[in-house]
Amino acid sequence: MKPYLRLRVVFLSMALLTARFVAVAEEHSALTWLSPQQDDAVTHYNLGITLGAKGDFNGAIAELRTAIDERPNFPRAHYALGRALGATHDMDGAIVEFRTAIAQQANYPEAHYYLGNALGVKGDFDGAITEFRMALAQRPDYPEAQVGLNRAMGVKGALVPTPEPTGVPRLSITFPDEPWILTFDAMDFAVQKNELQPDGRAYLLAENQTTTITLSVYLARVSGSATEADCDKTQKQRLEEKAEFKRDAVVTRKSGGMTIVEYTIPEFQGAPVQQRNLFACLPKGDVYVDIHISKPAFTPQDEKLFGDILSSAHFLQKTSTDSK
Repeated sequence: MKPYLRLRVVFLSMALLTARFVAVAEEHSALTWLSPQQDDAVTHYNLGITLGAKGDFNGAIAELRTAIDERPNFPRAHYALGRALGATHDMDGAIVEFRTAIAQQANYPEAHYYLGNALGVKGDFDGAITEFRMALAQRPDYPEAQVGLNRAMGVKGALVPTPEPTGVPRLSITFPDEPWILTFDAMDFAVQKNELQPDGRAYLLAENQTTTITLSVYLARVSGSATEADCDKTQKQRLEEKAEFKRDAVVTRKSGGMTIVEYTIPEFQGAPVQQRNLFACLPKGDVYVDIHISKPAFTPQDEKLFGDILSSAHFLQKTSTDSK
């Protein structure tokens, strides 16, 4: 697949997978209910958000359009309508609504971000770069916008990876009180997150902008010892869970003490994504290691890339220079 076509698939996957209406705390004013008022526009807006959260995007579109008819200067409604139109693959309509929301509300980083996604789907990478930069200017701590910017700049040939020193692992994750570090020989990956989460788990998220492969790793401590049998049980439950998408080419296997599950998601909400997912569970003392590797627009040639990342996982003893 040609690079610019591959990036269009990636942007389409991003736009659709993030077009749900469930409110996220980081989105601040995005897609949240407004306080009840004596205002028909707000009533229709709230109903539109409710329908969208249930996956009824056509119903959401109808209610949000009614809200805008009642109150044309309603940036939140225009933004929410753009999200709903994007979820139904109407990128042209989504672009119009995001631009209207921005025109009505000067500081609206979420609208700039989703406008960048929609423009990327349409192949307008220059426009996408501009919008992602605007989103970051208004909200510097916006990792999704940074990822979008890197992708768009990558397809334009403007992203020059910084080479890592030879022999230094690019990716690593650990607990502060463990004597080991889990490392991956993945020099071309950009780290998006490497943190201890409120629930006590360690979390690593990284992405290769060239291959569009995403790697995420969780470390979870348990009382007692982590076992391969529990990894087997966890992976079995993963496949038994009801999913809102079809799974193709399901594979379960063992390798290097890992219990591995792989499958492909052929489409999401009617849009082809062909996303391959690999989940690996590995016990280490009293810690479970959960590895997830994924890539949209997956081809058989990408199988080796997955294998190289997984086989590069190694536990190293900490040294006095290690900060974690």
